[in-house]
Amino acid sequence: MKRALPIIVLSLLAAAAACADANDEPPTPIVDPDASVPAPASDADVTPEASAEAGADAGAEAEAPPTCNDDGWCLVTLPNPRSIGVKNFRPIGLAMDGPGSVWAASNSFPLADGDTTSHILHYENGTWNVVYGIGPNQPGPLPYTLTALASNDAGVLLAVGTASSYNVFPRPAVVVRVENGKAIEEHPEGIPELLGVGFTSATDAWALDNEGRLYKTTIGGDGPLVWAEQGSPHQPPPGGWPRGPSIMFVSTDNKLVLFGEDSSVWPSRHYIDRQLDDGSWVTTFLPDGFFSITTGVSSAPDALWLAGSSFLGAKGLPNAPDAGEPVWINTPQQVWTPRALWARSENDIWCVGDVGRVFHFDGTAWTDAALELGSVPMTVQYLNSITGWPATGEMWVGGESVVMHYTPKGTP
Repeated sequence: MKRALPIIVLSLLAAAAACADANDEPPTPIVDPDASVPAPASDADVTPEASAEAGADAGAEAEAPPTCNDDGWCLVTLPNPRSIGVKNFRPIGLAMDGPGSVWAASNSFPLADGDTTSHILHYENGTWNVVYGIGPNQPGPLPYTLTALASNDAGVLLAVGTASSYNVFPRPAVVVRVENGKAIEEHPEGIPELLGVGFTSATDAWALDNEGRLYKTTIGGDGPLVWAEQGSPHQPPPGGWPRGPSIMFVSTDNKLVLFGEDSSVWPSRHYIDRQLDDGSWVTTFLPDGFFSITTGVSSAPDALWLAGSSFLGAKGLPNAPDAGEPVWINTPQQVWTPRALWARSENDIWCVGDVGRVFHFDGTAWTDAALELGSVPMTVQYLNSITGWPATGEMWVGGESVVMHYTPKGTP
């Protein structure tokens, strides 16, 4: 889908529980920005979504095990990672650019010792393919770790991250852009590790670095992207301390939302900085006691969900500096570890987290989706990412060596 997250309804939820090999120098890169990116050959037999009733191929001795349950969830086969010299695929970001077309940013480790390697995967016409990456069989400028992925819903994707080798210092940012069928790797000069990325329009993209600085670029034109630093209410000083916001996402009305901790005061306070129509910002402080927020999503222009060690919700975000504080709701429940959120509407919100947990909010209450296949959990892997296509409700969930696809009942 598109960008990342935002705007306010808070209530403690039940989510999920915790996640997480590294040294040779990789070969010198070969990245041709003018060449189409071929999908490397995979020796995996990818049959992604055989129905629960599908039998084995003709001549097979036993019936193939089901991959889908009755609720519309399917386990989808990823490419064989060993065919490109890595141990597995761990999607940390998912983004759709149309029904049946989803992209993944994935990290892994080489089969031999070495630094983290990363890849861009694409699912289309029933098959996942690796379309770009750094690894033993895919040389690049330097090994890096991807941290976030976003789509403009018009055929352009941006994945951001940082060099993963400690032999490179300071560790530079990395941006992988997929545009017009080509993948282009760039290393913006002077920008450190990037944590987040999002689009506020088809051409305007934003990124957040690990010190809390905000950058903007424009998609289109020749040459590498030019990232210009932008101001924000909690922009860090030149020394980088105190740090600025740590989370960035985009609301349903295409405005930036930043979350962070103001440590310049004691006790420190957590805040949300929201961009307004005229480019100005309004800051809303969270009540004392809310902490460890790791992700967020917008469910309406004036409502967002935040998640972390506890699950929060708030509604009625102010649209002007003097509009007053929103009413905060805090409903304690059993708490696990939510890792990613996706909202189709205020009454259709999904949260994924540790040990294969998936939760759904129907506008009134959160319930455990309890994904099972043959009376056992579909997965117990950590789930790190989720995306969907609002027009159809199609969703994708990814984590440690696992990807799942959801199709609502009644979808053609």
